[in-house]
Amino acid sequence: MIQSLKENQGKAQVQLATFKKIMINADLIKQGYARADRTGDYKYKGLFLEAEDYARNKKVGIWKEKPQQRVKT
Repeated sequence: MIQSLKENQGKAQVQLATFKKIMINADLIKQGYARADRTGDYKYKGLFLEAEDYARNKKVGIWKEKPQQRVKT
């Protein structure tokens, strides 16, 4: 279910939730599958930034450490 949809600086901002009121956006960010939008002010910015900090600290999803590549000499 789409709770709200608006455009901000040419980017669509969509807030999604299930019928059980689970915020899908925050869940995706917390699992490291998305980034929080740090531009402007919006209702759930604090929640999304906390979710991103959690994912960064846990090194999940896009925040996983990349394996070091060996350099041939």
